[in-house]
Amino acid sequence: MLFDRLCLHNFQRYAGDFEIQFPDPKKHAAFVVILAPNNTGKTTIIRALKFLLYGELPAGNPWELVNDRTRDGASIGDNVSAWVEARIRINDDDPITVRRSLTVRRIDDRGRWVVEGPALHCKKSDNRGEKYYKDDGFIQSKITRAVPEDLFSWFYFHGEPAGGKMAHGGADGLRESLQKVIQLQRWDDSERLAEKLAKKIESEIATEVGANREYQQIQSQLETVQNGLKKSKEDLRKCENLLSEGSDKLAALEARTDELAAAAAKAKDTLSAIRKLENSKATAEREADSAARGYRDRVAKLGGLPFLQALFDTADIRLEGLRKKNLLPAEVSKPFIERLIKQEACVCGRPHDDAAILSLREYLKGALATQTNSDLLELSRQLDPANGAPFRQRLVGHSDEIRRLREVEGSARRRASETARQLDELHPPDDGELTDFESLLKDRRILSSKLENIRDKKKELEHTATKQEQAIKAYRNQLSSIGGGRRGGKVPKLNEELGKAQNLLDAIREGKDRFEASVASVLKRHLSQLFDNAVTSGNTASISSRTFLPVIRTSRGTVEANPGGGEKQVLELAFVIALSELRREINQTVRAAGLGGNLLGPQSFVLDSPFTSVDPNYMRVIAEFLPGKARQMIVLVAKQNWHDTIREALEDHVTMAYAVTLHTSSAIKEPDAYRFVFRGKKHDLLVKLPGKETPFTSYSQI
Repeated sequence: MLFDRLCLHNFQRYAGDFEIQFPDPKKHAAFVVILAPNNTGKTTIIRALKFLLYGELPAGNPWELVNDRTRDGASIGDNVSAWVEARIRINDDDPITVRRSLTVRRIDDRGRWVVEGPALHCKKSDNRGEKYYKDDGFIQSKITRAVPEDLFSWFYFHGEPAGGKMAHGGADGLRESLQKVIQLQRWDDSERLAEKLAKKIESEIATEVGANREYQQIQSQLETVQNGLKKSKEDLRKCENLLSEGSDKLAALEARTDELAAAAAKAKDTLSAIRKLENSKATAEREADSAARGYRDRVAKLGGLPFLQALFDTADIRLEGLRKKNLLPAEVSKPFIERLIKQEACVCGRPHDDAAILSLREYLKGALATQTNSDLLELSRQLDPANGAPFRQRLVGHSDEIRRLREVEGSARRRASETARQLDELHPPDDGELTDFESLLKDRRILSSKLENIRDKKKELEHTATKQEQAIKAYRNQLSSIGGGRRGGKVPKLNEELGKAQNLLDAIREGKDRFEASVASVLKRHLSQLFDNAVTSGNTASISSRTFLPVIRTSRGTVEANPGGGEKQVLELAFVIALSELRREINQTVRAAGLGGNLLGPQSFVLDSPFTSVDPNYMRVIAEFLPGKARQMIVLVAKQNWHDTIREALEDHVTMAYAVTLHTSSAIKEPDAYRFVFRGKKHDLLVKLPGKETPFTSYSQI
């Protein structure tokens, strides 16, 4: 069911009219966002839809459906009304305008009211001048078929679809509701009718044959075999369900083991690379250490001369200068020079003028200690070419080797450092994954063995069922032969009709089995396309062949016992959307089988706070998941959920946006909760009323 227009008039929180005009559903999809602060009437829209579709009234005081502000303005005897109106498209029919209204009359000042309604009125066009006519039950019946009341919370929900009951596979109680979506009850009804018809014909034949003992005996045997065949087929169906679910689980296990096998092969390559790099690093470190030891040994053997080699030329220059000055050791020259300075003239007769004394003092400054002088003389002797230059000779043949050893050590250290860097970039395999791989292989072997046993049992049951069908055919031939002995009787004709009834029953049962298998398969395909591409955990969605409800399977093929809030929400949203798309296919199949049924068209969805109780990491996943998944979708969002993550994911897909504004005279503690941003524009959804007026809610398109 789709909307062309939805309008609330004086309904609960909404004073005046609240109206949404949708684009033509046949031409355009609609993704509508309604920004609404908390306690301003988001959930009221869900209640209004339930009132429109089924006439549901609140427990206690039904007049509370009429807006408080409107009722406060009524005098004793005045009538005030609230209604919900929509232009709807049911199935493939032309649109029709429907209005459900409730009228209340004030009877005193003590808050007592007389209630009239609710009443459903309709009109074909959407012209304001056209008069409504009261529904005689026909439109209500069409609405209820399109959206069964016990499925309402699957399509129009607050927080979680179907109250979250579908999580982890759901409860068996939902199967009855689900059967209405996939039309399973029509197969069950048809099977019961065919069984009843066959029983009736058999009873008539028994009456015609009378007390024929042989006939009665064969009839009793036939009933026993028929019951046995029914039991065999039920057991076969269970085997097929177990095989289907087991095969899905095995496929998941095989995919996971293949994934881990690939990981194991990669781990093997990684370990090989690690060992190779570690060997290279150890070799480089040994080479560097060996070169360093050789360098140290040579330097030690040469008495540290390699460190002084660079100073030899400087020492030559310095020693040459000392030779030219012919300096005496300080212990000898100082007393002698000091005595000379005290004399008026040198021993050579030269007078000691100022210049001579300064020259003597400068000479004294350059004098060396005896030991220093001795060391320099020894150094001069060791470096003097005339004396054979012993220091220089000791370094002959060692300098190049020392340089080579230093270069070898440096190169080896650099290789060791680069290898260490490469090792840091390689992540050793997780031992836990390898252990998990062994566990998965064990699970695969156990499951494969179980499935093989189920297949063997299935073959036995198929063989038994074949023999039972052959026995039934033989018994029917015998009954026909016995009953046909009477000329001119009705038995031959009844036997012919019985054969038709039994063939019909067999065809219905076979069709039902195939239909259930097809539904599970198609629904799983739809669900997987929606769920598997949305989540990031590696989990997948599946369908229980027994309940047709969704489950989340881990990479090991097991059912996820505690899915996160985000995955659970995605699963339920994907499931109800998949169901709405599947309904058309199912109804076409049912009608093609001659079982009646009205074709159901696309389904609209209203999601009130779909991000509530969702893991923050999954909010964007859900926001990106929603657009484009249904012909019409309305999402109501409070401020706490309209943060940048969700807003940025939704804004570009919004067809229309509305804002709900609270008008109140009460003090608001958190005014920021009423400020929204949409497409770069700020909207303040709070209006302060003067005095103590009754609060109310209004809306506007933004």
